[in-house]
Amino acid sequence: MLDDAPRIWSSFLPWLATAIELARIPPSRILVHHACPLREDIAELCTRMGLVTRAVEPFDPIKECDLESSVLGSGIGSRGEMLGLKRGLLSRAIPEDGDLSILDWGCGDLEIVKGFPWKAYTGIDVSIEALRIALGLLVSAYDRDPDIASHITYFHEPLGSTLAARDDVDFVLRLGEYRDTAVYFVAKRIPGFVFPGDVMNKERMSDRCAVAREFIRKTRLITG
Repeated sequence: MLDDAPRIWSSFLPWLATAIELARIPPSRILVHHACPLREDIAELCTRMGLVTRAVEPFDPIKECDLESSVLGSGIGSRGEMLGLKRGLLSRAIPEDGDLSILDWGCGDLEIVKGFPWKAYTGIDVSIEALRIALGLLVSAYDRDPDIASHITYFHEPLGSTLAARDDVDFVLRLGEYRDTAVYFVAKRIPGFVFPGDVMNKERMSDRCAVAREFIRKTRLITG
């Protein structure tokens, strides 16, 4: 068995290189298993890739996006040519009246869905940067009377009071303070989005789950 080790390792190296290369294929170019005639070869490759991933860190699209486009909430997948392609696909699948309940898993900064007539939209994303771009602004200013030694000659009111009085602001969260300057997160209330400190409406969520289950049941009946 030990004598065969060099031969086994040398035959495994090409598979290792292939597996690493395939692991770097963007998610939008995933091969469809049933559409490929070489099923046995693919099955064997998948088995070997399973062994490879134990020793090699798998490709992580989130990390890749952060490295290439850290300032974009949704990364390069929602800009340029890809933006037009995705919006075109969505527009053909949406009724004109927009009477849909949408759960967008990985909503990003909402660049793709801007302008669509959805009445009940819920966006979910793990990127704090994406949600900040999509939903609100960071505002910083004095939140109390300036120190007597300050160069400010006139102080109108604390920032918190100004924000609380605005009709176009639905959510205000005080993040912190440095010296006399406070930082607030300010946003418009968007249906379906749970802000920090919010309580989810259990009855409403149960209704949405019931609708989803009914849709799945009908889909199974149609597709067999």
